[in-house]
Amino acid sequence: MMQIPYGRQDISEEDIAAVGAVLRSDWLTQGPAVPAFESAVSKHCGAQHAVAVNSGTSALHVACLALGVGPGDWVWTSAITFVASANCALYCGARVDLVDIDPRTYNLSVESLTRKLEHAEKTGTLPKVVIPVHLCGQPCDMARISALSKRYGFKIIDDMIDGLANWMDEKGYARIDDFRGKAVANVTDWQFLNMNFKTIAHIDQDLCITCGLCHIACEDTSHQSIAAERVDGRRRYRIIDEECVGCNLCQHVCPVPNCITMVPVETGKPYLNWTQHPNNPMREAAE
Repeated sequence: MMQIPYGRQDISEEDIAAVGAVLRSDWLTQGPAVPAFESAVSKHCGAQHAVAVNSGTSALHVACLALGVGPGDWVWTSAITFVASANCALYCGARVDLVDIDPRTYNLSVESLTRKLEHAEKTGTLPKVVIPVHLCGQPCDMARISALSKRYGFKIIDDMIDGLANWMDEKGYARIDDFRGKAVANVTDWQFLNMNFKTIAHIDQDLCITCGLCHIACEDTSHQSIAAERVDGRRRYRIIDEECVGCNLCQHVCPVPNCITMVPVETGKPYLNWTQHPNNPMREAAE
């Protein structure tokens, strides 16, 4: 009889050596390995902070507490998941309901979620929190789920216990490094690009789901031309026009179609490429 395992762990010799180093050290609990791990996770996810806890269950529980989940609240999660995705809400005294899955991915179905939210709005039972489960490392359709969160006012806790590898979006990007080389798909030799032609990014605030990927990408490349603000108590991202270099990386990482567009700006200056630029040390030689 063929046996199909629930899962197989991937433990390398490097992992074993790292654990052994901790066991041989003077620290078994709150030692230097903890902040090092937190720093690595926050850098991987592009987050400002990361907090290590003893288990995925505790992580979900802490997230519910941070969002103020309590008695009388509804928390929804996927119908296929580990019990922790529901228990974290029960620990807080909240009520739990399940959302049907997509038969193709086994992740939470956005269509089922939409229908359920429409009904809940009529009955006054909208959830305070929705917990999408990225089953087996497959990313949920977070762009659409985030759009629904803005429409119906619920918070989102991502259950990524199965792995962070594809956390960003359905494109499967895990780190900002995965975007390197994918912005500005040049079809012209760089020397002949018009240096007096300028484009800047524009964010459609009505389409923006405030996922922050544009801000992370821009900051990581040291452009820092996207400001993170709070307007009327809500997060918002704004292009700083005078700082934008028009690289279009923000447009590439954005999961929402047409949310970020590149807008040409008239400089009033004549065509100028690098071969003609006075700062080009090879200009005189070429002439």
